[in-house]
Amino acid sequence: MSPRPIRLAAGAACLYVATLLPFETWAGDRATYDSLHFRAHAHFRSASFYLRTKNPGLAAFELQAMREQWVKVVSKFADDPPDGYAADSRWKTTLQAIGREIDTGLAESNDGKINPARETLKRIHKTLATLRRRNNIRNHSDCVDDMNKAMASLYKYRHNPPDFGSANSIAGFRAQVASVTAMYRKCQDEAPDSYRQHPEFSRMFGGAIESLSRIDKAIATKNREAIINILREVNSFDRMIYLRFG
Repeated sequence: MSPRPIRLAAGAACLYVATLLPFETWAGDRATYDSLHFRAHAHFRSASFYLRTKNPGLAAFELQAMREQWVKVVSKFADDPPDGYAADSRWKTTLQAIGREIDTGLAESNDGKINPARETLKRIHKTLATLRRRNNIRNHSDCVDDMNKAMASLYKYRHNPPDFGSANSIAGFRAQVASVTAMYRKCQDEAPDSYRQHPEFSRMFGGAIESLSRIDKAIATKNREAIINILREVNSFDRMIYLRFG
């Protein structure tokens, strides 16, 4: 991958990159791979955040940092896959393809092309998830992806709360709330120790689950505004969990 310039003031700080690396259950080369991968993915998440908030300069800063981590991944593992990936005939070409996409996203961010850069990052995310899936590997990022999708579906109710006069509408809403709550608990329980021991992790997951538990009262009192506000609260937790621990 060829380096590209970043138009960003020197000394800009990364405010959102997660520093906790959940690879304590692996040894040897797999631990090294997971460490590099999670460092790269932390910068990826930050770049996604900055593009969503229309700050391509900071996104470029994060993608450059991701690129530096990914160069290490390719250099060390392209010809020597870690445990779990050794049988994947597309391993090397996939790593190289991800590297090219990182360069593409970096160039687009440098040029202020926010929407194309966001689409590029979506492709990177999908490629990484597919790589794990075809090798029967699942990590906490996959759980958070499932949780985010479940919350995105529930969040639609903020524009169209359930019909308090319809038993079916209320039952459907309750079922989705229960499903999302279960996903939060699952991701909380399955997280690596390095995450679960972190106060911010407990605060975010605990806050989301507590907010969801208040929906029953809002239904009982037929409080439409309360439901909307609770969903907004949970959605905020959902975004921050992805950014810090996804």
